Amino acid sequence: MSSGDQTTVEVTLRLSKDRYEQIQQAARMEHRPVEDLLDSLIVEGLDSHASTRDILEQVSQDYRARLAREGKLSQSADAMRQELSDLREQIARDLYSYSPVGHPDVELADLLAGITDDNLHGEIDTGTAVGKEAKQGRVSPRWRL
Repeated sequence: MSSGDQTTVEVTLRLSKDRYEQIQQAARMEHRPVEDLLDSLIVEGLDSHASTRDILEQVSQDYRARLAREGKLSQSADAMRQELSDLREQIARDLYSYSPVGHPDVELADLLAGITDDNLHGEIDTGTAVGKEAKQGRVSPRWRL
C-alpha cells in the first residue's frame, strides 16, 4: 500500500482483549483512529528504546574512559569484583560505624561543672506523655536523676 510519500505495510497484531480495550479507550480520548494511535505508540517506543541505548552507550564509554585514566581498563574481572567488594565494605563501615556527634572531646564532668545557680532551672512541663516515656501517669524510673 502507498499513502502519500510513505509506503505502508499491513500488519496483523495479536493483543489481549484488555490491552486492546485500553488502546481503544486512549484512541477515543484523543479523538484518533486506533491505527494512528498504535503507529504513534510504536514510534514513541522505538525512539525511547534508541534513546535508552544511546544513554547506556555513553555511560559505557565514560566508564571505560575513567577506567583507562585510572589504569584499570585491563583489570581482570576477579580484581574488579574484589575492588568493588572492598569499596562496599568501606561504605558500610563509614555508614554504620559509631562516631560521636558534636564535640567528642567534651566530657560529661566538664558539662556538669558548667551548671551554676544562674543557669539552673526547675522542671519544665512538656505536656502529656504520648509514648513510652511514662507508665501509669508516672515518669519511668530510668528517666529520673
